[in-house]
Amino acid sequence: MTAEVDRIITKKTGINPDLSSNHIRCVCHKIALIVASGLKAIDTNTAGLTKCKKKTLGHVPFLDTIPENPQETNNNNQGAAFLSGDEDLDAPVLDQSDEDCEDETDELAGSPGNSETMAGILNKVDFVIQRITSSSSKRSEFELWRTKLDDPGPTLIAGYGIRWNIKWQSRDRAYQSRNVINKLIENEKDRQERDGGKSFYQDCEITRGDWEIVKRLNDILSEFYFITKKMEGDHSSAGMLLVEYQAIKDSLKDRLASVTENEFRSMLKKMIEKTETYLSEALSCNTILLTTMLNPSYRLSIFQAVFSSHHEYAEILLRQQFDKRKAELAATVTSRESTPPQPSQPQKTSHRRPIDYLDLFPGAVESTNTDELANYLGVKGSFTFCIFLQEHQNEFPTLASLAKDYLACSATSASVERCFSAAADICGRDRGSLAPRTIEKSVSSHQWLKQGFKADGDFERAQVIARK
Repeated sequence: MTAEVDRIITKKTGINPDLSSNHIRCVCHKIALIVASGLKAIDTNTAGLTKCKKKTLGHVPFLDTIPENPQETNNNNQGAAFLSGDEDLDAPVLDQSDEDCEDETDELAGSPGNSETMAGILNKVDFVIQRITSSSSKRSEFELWRTKLDDPGPTLIAGYGIRWNIKWQSRDRAYQSRNVINKLIENEKDRQERDGGKSFYQDCEITRGDWEIVKRLNDILSEFYFITKKMEGDHSSAGMLLVEYQAIKDSLKDRLASVTENEFRSMLKKMIEKTETYLSEALSCNTILLTTMLNPSYRLSIFQAVFSSHHEYAEILLRQQFDKRKAELAATVTSRESTPPQPSQPQKTSHRRPIDYLDLFPGAVESTNTDELANYLGVKGSFTFCIFLQEHQNEFPTLASLAKDYLACSATSASVERCFSAAADICGRDRGSLAPRTIEKSVSSHQWLKQGFKADGDFERAQVIARK
């Protein structure tokens, strides 16, 4: 897509923006891929095997079809799992042998699987959650016992084949309401012993150790959840991208140093490997480097303190862009009014990491240098970019001009996706699942209205609104 945009812009303007090498990859998508790699690393008990659809002499595993290019196919599948949002990273394998079960929700809920592995424990917890949420009587029983036990936990939500963050919320809610869930399992066990018949939960028992595994996994994934929430939305986030990747990497390494279980270690190592890949990718993007340096909270100091291997290159890049913009503004720059630096108050947040406490400007002093760039890099304190632009744009006109361009960059496409979804809502039945043809019709209609095209007949009311 970016290559095609490059071609069109170059053809129409004669300027090649080189978006193919400078566009920012969506950080929310990258975070999802990091989580996917970690969860797949612990789900090794059924890798490469599929269940037989009919029960023969017990469970007979069949090998999956071997693709021609395993590496390429694996990568494509991994990306597709999060582009559509319809894939489940660690969904339990459905047991098709229970066709004679009277409860129609058996097929939907799947099977708890092997509860000895971490993946089996997670499947078991997911299975119980899905069984409760899929039955109106069990939901009522859950609410009843939540009241009786005076349990402050939230209601449950299921995590069928959907995004990892919903799965995280589902297990987090289940952990908070674990006492109620254990009571429901105990009640079902008593009923089965008294009346006989099949167990609604297929004799699943969630021990205290199982809940501890869920809690520890959720603690790891919570870092990704909070960063995703922080980065998504229509705001300047590209200037925070490098710091967020580094925060993820530091958090995972700290946890790796404190765990001993092989499954947790495998998951964390795979996540660290993926994070380093995407961090290197971000460090190779000039747009991200410039946006980070133009963020007054980090400036060039973040490269000196954290990304020292890129410090020299980043400094040269900033100087080149500064000189280029200064030459462009030379004819329009007016006299500067000196503004005393007033450090802004940092935004309050309840989720702070070690990198947030890093003192990036220990030796910064007020400079009397006439060089605008040197004054910017040496000014005391840390600033938020909005307040900095408001208070210092007369003092730093060239940098303010650069900042308005680069700090407008977003590190995620979440806001664009919401825009497309909003546009699709007006397409009704013909939305075509956001097909290019559907979007093209909407854009073309908008252009016709802007160019004075007059609609009549059934569209007269819309024409009146457009004319206003």
